Amino acid sequence: MKKFLISTVTAAALLASVTPVALASTVASDFTVSVQLAAQCQALNTGTQTVDFGTYTAFGAAKTASANLTFNCTRGLAIPTFSFDATNGSAAGYGVLAGLNYGLSAADTRTVGSAATAVAGGVGSATLHTVTISGTMAAGQAGECLVANSTAASCESTATSHVRTLTVTY
Repeated sequence: MKKFLISTVTAAALLASVTPVALASTVASDFTVSVQLAAQCQALNTGTQTVDFGTYTAFGAAKTASANLTFNCTRGLAIPTFSFDATNGSAAGYGVLAGLNYGLSAADTRTVGSAATAVAGGVGSATLHTVTISGTMAAGQAGECLVANSTAASCESTATSHVRTLTVTY
């Protein structure tokens, strides 16, 4: 009986010194993440870009000029189309300055942006469109002074310009 009592006391002491183990369990629940994207293109140009023909000498050689416009667009959009406004009663992409007819065209070069990644800060980048506006002014044009009865010097000293609009359709 003495052995039994010592064994029981020893077993009770051992059990009392053991910390009870908490049983861990997990539970999962599914959920939905959603968004509706409003795709767009955004002009990045600061200030006014100028297609500058410089000085045109009456009845002289043809002139060309260009300017670049840049746009950020949502990745994956179809390649945008570009069109010019019609100004001063002329067809879209054409115009007259100082009695000199000119034509405009647009060529797009694009750099596809990087995709977003599922990490902090992994936002990706837009597709960058660089649109080169090219202007041509035909040779042999007479031109017209803005003020009637001008001298050659006063006619030459009057630079003319007008604002045009490039429309991006995406």
